[in-house]
Formats: sequence, C-alpha cells, structure tokens
Amino acid sequence: MFHLIGAKDSFLQEVNVAYRLGLEEHLVCERTLRKALRAKGVCSPALAEITRLEKPKPSNWLAVAIALRNQGTHRHRAKRHFVRVIGQPSASRNYLMNPLAEGELVDPEIPEFMRQCLDNMRRLLEELRTMLPDADKEV
Repeated sequence: MFHLIGAKDSFLQEVNVAYRLGLEEHLVCERTLRKALRAKGVCSPALAEITRLEKPKPSNWLAVAIALRNQGTHRHRAKRHFVRVIGQPSASRNYLMNPLAEGELVDPEIPEFMRQCLDNMRRLLEELRTMLPDADKEV
C-alpha cells in the first residue's frame, strides 16, 4: 500500500511541474497544490478527481487504500477477518476489514483487492495525465 499511494503522491509532483507552481518537492501535497493553484487562478481537473476519490467513503477505492496504508504503519491496528474451512485449507479466505465502514469486509479477498487497487491506480494515473496541461503551453 505504501508504493500504491506513493504512485499517487508522485503524480502530485507532476501536477506541480505541469502547472509551473514552483513548490519545493517536500512541500507538495493536495492542500499545498490547491492553495498554489488558487493563487494562480487555475483549476486542475486531475487534482479535483484525486480529491474526490480520497473522500473517506467506503465506496471510494482510493480512500480505502489510503486508510489501509495508514493502518499498515501500525500493523496491530489492521483488522482482518479469516474464514477457515476445517479440513479444507485451500477453501480458507482472508479479508481486510474496511477501516471506513465499521464491521464491513473489503471484498474481494486481500490478494485480489491489492491487484484491483494496482489496476485502478494505473488507470487513474493514465487518465489524470491526459488532464494536465501541455509542457509547452503557458498556464
């Protein structure tokens, strides 16, 4: 999850460069980008989409992934649910608990959820890059 969210954070650096905001690398985050864009009188559809997906709703895959990443920094807090089928170890299932919805499982199982998040992040970044201004155009 660290690397997954790191890909999103890396994209935020691209927003900084594309809009020529001039923020120092260590200061780039959603909040500072919004502030710099506002000061420049510009909107970023890509940043708006990231912000929408980060809203803590159980249905927002990015919000769930961020919450799980945050839980993962303190592993004792990451709640899991194991379904063990006696006599059939291959039928046992492992799920994460959704940190944004008390008592709700993240479905599908952990490995498939991770694959889906990776695929979602790849598609999201590809789509968001089409929303950035061209490097040769003044913003």
